[in-house]
Amino acid sequence: STQSRSSAASDVYKRQVLTEVERYTALIQQTIKRNLYNDDSFKGKVCRLNIKLATTGFVTSIRILGGHDALCRAAESAVRRAEELPVSDAADVYEQLKDINLKVEL
Repeated sequence: STQSRSSAASDVYKRQVLTEVERYTALIQQTIKRNLYNDDSFKGKVCRLNIKLATTGFVTSIRILGGHDALCRAAESAVRRAEELPVSDAADVYEQLKDINLKVEL
């Protein structure tokens, strides 16, 4: 029974990490949207980005994975404008955020 208890605890921990990752993903998306030049033609459009982050949240690379061209260009420059994105101090949360695929949609 000790076995199942420790695995239950690790499941809870994994869920907390996941929740934190989701929270930071949402914060990153909000930061991008805040810096995004808002154009009505972007309404309903989607762009997928891959962003690599240093432990400080400094953006080390941005790759456009696909989506609406103009929105993708605007989203990329929004990320560059932000320079740093919200990132967790927790190592295992950062592990999930350091190379993240994001959907930017308006």
